[in-house]
Amino acid sequence: GIIETNTFSANIFKLSECDMQDQCAEVNRTGVELLRRVIDSMFRDNVYIAGSVGPLGVRLAPFGRITPQQAAAAFEIQIGALIAAGVDLILLETFTDLAEITEAIQTARAIDENMPVVAQMTFTRDDRTTLGDTPAQVARALFETGADVIGVNCSSGPAQLLRILHLMHLAVPEA
Repeated sequence: GIIETNTFSANIFKLSECDMQDQCAEVNRTGVELLRRVIDSMFRDNVYIAGSVGPLGVRLAPFGRITPQQAAAAFEIQIGALIAAGVDLILLETFTDLAEITEAIQTARAIDENMPVVAQMTFTRDDRTTLGDTPAQVARALFETGADVIGVNCSSGPAQLLRILHLMHLAVPEA
């Protein structure tokens, strides 16, 4: 099985809300260490640790002030700490901005090209991301950027998730 860390919002932008941005790497390492202790005491074998990474909580240019380089630097701190702490895979989840998640994928690949990366986006009720990308556009971009597994999470329920996954699969059948 796979259990994910509690590090979804543990990036410098969200941690700055409580003046903890300088402890970003430590917070992520601790999240992995705590989960490893639970796994060691309860499960022992066949459990993989997914390092959870969510959106930065700020808008990237041109919709916001954060440059792609600043986003990559923030992801580098968080993803780097998760990988250094020994996660088995990186789980990028609940992203709404295709440019942001592709920065995260590229950053994970730059840190460790062999680390499995799962990339999931969230869609609105009209089957598009909040910035208007279709499931086909998302699937192609995530696949071409190097995600090992692509998918969708949250959104508006199981029927929509199934419909979006079908559209993604049609766009990138080899994924």
